[in-house]
Amino acid sequence: MQVLFTVKMRLVHGDKCFMRPAIHAWRKEFACGIKSVDDKKRPGWHVVATTDAMTATINEFVWSDRCMSISDTVRHTGISGDSTHRIVQNHLKFPKICALWVPKQLMPDQQATRMMTSLHNLQRYKMEGEALHERIVTGDET
Repeated sequence: MQVLFTVKMRLVHGDKCFMRPAIHAWRKEFACGIKSVDDKKRPGWHVVATTDAMTATINEFVWSDRCMSISDTVRHTGISGDSTHRIVQNHLKFPKICALWVPKQLMPDQQATRMMTSLHNLQRYKMEGEALHERIVTGDET
């Protein structure tokens, strides 16, 4: 039956006719009496726009514990992982560093901590000299 259908299609449309399994499925459906060519409605993700309220909710959640993962945030907000990730990285501007969401600009207390740590390291360098450099391990993000 399928070969006969293929031959008829080739007779009508010539060599430009391409045959795919979907065409055979459609032929069977039309033979059974289905007359609509529209797709059936299918369940899917509900569309949630990136709103100011959702951005504020995610911001509060990330600041409550900056070790939260995207999947934790998805469970908390109920929106998709892609939307959550887009809000965290593009709207809130938090890069993920060492499993911790870090704001790109430091808060005043963070600036003070960085200053104190730098002064402490400078004092150690004055006391220990080049020997301090041999014990420091460095690396890049790659």
